[in-house]
This record gives sequence, structure tokens and C-alpha cells, in this order.
Amino acid sequence: MAAKPRAFLIANPYKDRAHQAFDLLRRWLEDRGQLAGADLAVDADAIAAARPDRIVVLGGDGTILAVGRAAAEARVPIIGVNLGKLGYLAAYSTTDIRDYFDSAAHDGRLVSSRMMLDVSIQPTAGEAFHSLAINDCVLHAGPPYRMIVTEVALNGESLTTITSDGLIVSSPTGSTAHNMSAGGPIVDPEVEAVVLTPLCPHSLNHRPLVLAPTSELKITVRQANDGSQAIIDGQSTAPTPPGTNVTIRRATVPFQLVLHPQRSGWQGLVWKLKWGDGLQRGGEP
Repeated sequence: MAAKPRAFLIANPYKDRAHQAFDLLRRWLEDRGQLAGADLAVDADAIAAARPDRIVVLGGDGTILAVGRAAAEARVPIIGVNLGKLGYLAAYSTTDIRDYFDSAAHDGRLVSSRMMLDVSIQPTAGEAFHSLAINDCVLHAGPPYRMIVTEVALNGESLTTITSDGLIVSSPTGSTAHNMSAGGPIVDPEVEAVVLTPLCPHSLNHRPLVLAPTSELKITVRQANDGSQAIIDGQSTAPTPPGTNVTIRRATVPFQLVLHPQRSGWQGLVWKLKWGDGLQRGGEP
């Protein structure tokens, strides 16, 4: 008989109901003999040592992003259980996770493998910064909020210089995050591509671009504010004073997210982000 798939359970302790949901699900998995480990902190070493088949994350999208980056090298698919508000990546409710756990843990067809970004930031002085990004890397003008000037090179060739409030470089998964709010394109999360979207460019000519997944972007900050910074997935930050080079390329590891067996990924776009909401679906208005 094949061994039962085991899950490592993580919860965001700052979410309402997190402790109760964590305790209930931990006991439920223990009773089934399917608990590989449980923690209220994101410990990549503990996850790797436990060798789980799935990581169950109780929280919201932010918790999933933090766990996904930290545990990326383990290459374990993540099941998101929504305790937050929107929960666009967290497809399961606290009831769903028990009702559909067997499918989520066994069915490889539910695992959506998605491209991540590899971000390296090198200032003119000080330590370099490196991070994976599941959603995006945003170069933000910051206080006192004057426009910044960035020079963009693509695959070693100068592409353009942009005066703007910043730049968003997103993965397809991140195309429905800050990129979408800034007017960038929505990309199927399983498409492999890099999306470059200027933030409020002082130009009519700088429109968003969808680039090949093999693209390497090098962004050099020519003019910046005291508070200018790069923001990874809305969570990690690094200052970007003038002269800073930001290099972004495809990561060598994917982000693996377990989808809901009863809902397509596009249904979340309609139900949670209200895409097309209010449009007439046939017939006269």
C-alpha cells in the first residue's frame, strides 16, 4: 500500500481565528497520520527536514507569498487556506481543506507550476540584496515622491529611459496584483513571461511590455528620492539610491500552488477580483 501523503502545516498567528484553525487542522491531520510537521513560523530548514508532500498554509495571500519564497528550494506544492480578506491565491476555506484534502494531496493535475523571478540589487555602496519574487519587484519612488529616472536594459542592450513614479516587474502570477492596478496586462499564471509596467510614466509612449521568460532586465536607477526602494512581493524592501543596479531574471525554481478541484483559476478572477462584473452577458441591456 502506498504511503499516505503528509502535510506540513503553517499558520499566520496574526490572523483572526488562526490559532483555533491551526489547532483543529493539526489534530485532524495527526489523527489521519498525515502530519509531517506544524509551526507558526516559516522555518525553511524544518520544512526541508520533514520532507512533506504538501505545505498547508493558513492565512492570506501574503502568508502564502512569504512561505513560497522561504520554502522555494524544497519544491513542495502549497495548499492555501484563506483566513484573510481577498485570498486570491488561497483557494480553500477551512471547511474545504478537510473536504478536499485527499484530492489536493494526491492529484498532481491540481498543482499549478508557476514561474518566479530572481531579483538581485547592487547599490553603489553597501551590501547586495537578493530575493526570489513570486508576484513582483516594484521600484517605488518613495518620499518625498518626486519622479525617479530609471534606465532599462534588456538582455544586455539598452532599451529605454523612463521618468516615472516607478516600475513594476511582475511574474504572470503577480500580473493580477499591483501590475493590474497600474493598468498592466493580466497574464495566465501558467504562461511563462516577464511583465514590465511603468508606474505613472511622464510620457505617452511608455506602455507595459510582456517579455519572453528568458529575458534579463537590468534596471539602473539614475535619479531617485531619499525614500526610493525596491519592494519584493509587497513584503521585503531594499533602498535604491542613484547608481543602484537591479537585475531581474527567471528563477531556477517554480512556485507550486494547489488549485481547488471544483473551481478553475479563472473563476477566481471573476468571483474575487470582479473581472467583467456588471457587463451584460447576452441579450439587450
